[in-house]
Amino acid sequence: MIWEFRTDAGNLLREYLANTVTDALLFVIVFQVCRRIDLPGIPAAPFWLLISLALLFPLVRVGKVNDMLLRGMMPVLILIGCCLVYPLTAQPLPKVLMALRGKAVCIIIVLVLLFPASIGIGRFYRAARFNRLTALWSPVSSKFVPIPYNAYPSLYETLRQRWSRQEAEQYLGKTDSFYEKYIAPPLDP
Repeated sequence: MIWEFRTDAGNLLREYLANTVTDALLFVIVFQVCRRIDLPGIPAAPFWLLISLALLFPLVRVGKVNDMLLRGMMPVLILIGCCLVYPLTAQPLPKVLMALRGKAVCIIIVLVLLFPASIGIGRFYRAARFNRLTALWSPVSSKFVPIPYNAYPSLYETLRQRWSRQEAEQYLGKTDSFYEKYIAPPLDP
């Protein structure tokens, strides 16, 4: 199931390098900078294990959208965040500010860490602009078109008609799969 839904290997490699590897590299740089300026931190072994998981999880695809990058990475990213924030919270704020003050690397790291927030703000802005309320106020300029809750008979049909058959079939399951044999509840006769 690795990359089952990806056909363009070049784009896949660019996406992996631009997203996953860049993020992991940034985490490593922040971790090393905190260690170098003598802020107390966690031992290196758990951090490197988390970084390894962060690099490996996106290689496993469970479906078109339900991949480990979106679902399975959340606990790993939260733990990495705890590793990176701990050195800053373990000391009094004046001591941390004194350690960070005047270091260009630290300022650059803070700016780079703030950059992804702009993506989230952009999505929030889009959701605030194109929704049912804004469609009522200005129907001509709004792009929001709601899907009625009963427009499709099932999730499969919704995905098949609005996106693709491949995306819809990921929810059908495979016969004789590991899940069906060992995990799923037995069917009533």
